[in-house]
Amino acid sequence: MILGLSVSWLIFYFVITLFAFTVATTLGIGGPLILLPALMINFSSAESVAIVVPIMFANNVTRAYIFRSFIQKYPIWKTGITAIPFAIAASFMTELVPSSIIKLLVLAAIIYPLISQYIFRYQPKVGGKLLMLWGVFIGANSGLTGTAGPPMAIAFRGYGLVLTKFVATTAVIQACLQVVRFPIYYSTGLLRAELLPLSFFLSLASFLSVFIGLLILKKIKANQFRIYLDVLLGIIAIWIIYLLLK
Repeated sequence: MILGLSVSWLIFYFVITLFAFTVATTLGIGGPLILLPALMINFSSAESVAIVVPIMFANNVTRAYIFRSFIQKYPIWKTGITAIPFAIAASFMTELVPSSIIKLLVLAAIIYPLISQYIFRYQPKVGGKLLMLWGVFIGANSGLTGTAGPPMAIAFRGYGLVLTKFVATTAVIQACLQVVRFPIYYSTGLLRAELLPLSFFLSLASFLSVFIGLLILKKIKANQFRIYLDVLLGIIAIWIIYLLLK
């Protein structure tokens, strides 16, 4: 027994973690956004965000190692120079900022490029200076919600990254964000010691998901990747709207 959860719950969380991070490995984002609602059935929002940190770290480090030859250093340091300090600052405010404000900001970041691309037929381009600006949003969102996926997807896709370059590069910046968030969550008591066994147990599923996602990613073409990523972002936007209207 882990945290008093039955074997059925542990199997459920293992399976959904495997699925969530297979999606994350294939498309570069989505893992926490799929897993967090399931964790919130048994844990608070803040606890769920904290539990996901080691799980994400295991997935992203494995992913970064496997795809290491495709890592793009320029967008990493451009976003990282602002994302990391803002992630540190935001991590101390995880329980203070209203969740509705966070959801609205994430929703705006998703909807703007999708509307630009599919309604106005304009593809937003993201250069070096804009990457630094997006890094602020990536870091703040990571610290507050436990996931930087949507804003990171918009920034790196706008920069022109697809397929393995996108997956590898997002993995590196995500891993760096988990490194700075973990000690803060632990020291502030958000990630309590009794939560760690569940995190480490589910980290095994996120580790295994990399190898499943790798097989899927090999079969996807660049145009398909862009479409699948947009569909995933659209689903995330609909889910956020649903949560706001509840």
